[in-house]
Amino acid sequence: MSIPFSLSDSYGHETTGLVYLEDDYLVFSFQTKKWGLFEQAPEKVMAELGVIQQIRFGRGLFSDTIYIVPKNLELSNALPGDHKGEVRIKVARRYRHEAESFVDEVRMKIREYHTK
Repeated sequence: MSIPFSLSDSYGHETTGLVYLEDDYLVFSFQTKKWGLFEQAPEKVMAELGVIQQIRFGRGLFSDTIYIVPKNLELSNALPGDHKGEVRIKVARRYRHEAESFVDEVRMKIREYHTK
């Protein structure tokens, strides 16, 4: 299951992509558009489940958010956007049920990962 997401930062850069599980990794596949004009090459960031301290889902009025708290700053630094201790990815409301199920699945996989 892959979930479409978006990120934005204070410089006017907009990032869109997909987040999904692949084996023991949380994978972010994305492309950034600077100032709405210049598209950067697609990128992929793979985060081992062991580096994720917490993941949770938050409902919003117009869009929902998946909050990911990493154990260190590597994930925050690898993804575009302004992250202050947690990575916040926006999910359109039409993907709400899929996103909630995805977060539950990631939580279960994290527990399994730590019990190996």
